[in-house]
Amino acid sequence: MIARVVFIQPKPGGKEEGARLWDNEVAPLLEKQKGFYRAFRMEDRDSPEGLVVEFWESSDAEETWRKSKEREELSRKLYATVSELKVNRPFELVKEIQRQD
Repeated sequence: MIARVVFIQPKPGGKEEGARLWDNEVAPLLEKQKGFYRAFRMEDRDSPEGLVVEFWESSDAEETWRKSKEREELSRKLYATVSELKVNRPFELVKEIQRQD
């Protein structure tokens, strides 16, 4: 399993539009991608900063999405809402823990 982390600093007034684009356009398209596992979109309560963590079954699946025409088109829309975007290289998931009830 591969994880990619994206740190987002929106432009002034861009947080809501970026969140809307991600929720309504990016997320539904991600769900249709071969090899996509899950994603989390998080927001800082005290600042406009955000974070997205995507999980993929393989680096090939993640790379196929990253190089796709659909992602490229959505990225142009999203980039219009951010002042800084830091995309980390993919990391391999080596250990997962969760609460056992």
